[in-house]
Amino acid sequence: MEQIFNFNNELHGKIALVTGGTKGTGKAIAERILDAGATVIITARIAPEKPNKKLHFISADLNQSAEHKK
Repeated sequence: MEQIFNFNNELHGKIALVTGGTKGTGKAIAERILDAGATVIITARIAPEKPNKKLHFISADLNQSAEHKK
């Protein structure tokens, strides 16, 4: 017998940080966590191509330190 799970609001009131959340698997994970009711913060080197107002984006390019970017 197949079980059907309802994950709506399972994570309501929680905050999730997804690294690499702008493309591919990271994006799918971020969207799934968002659907479960959490506030989602995504980090990546490049901003999402299609911004989602419900996902919070923080640029995180760790290739160079802040001192070298000046």
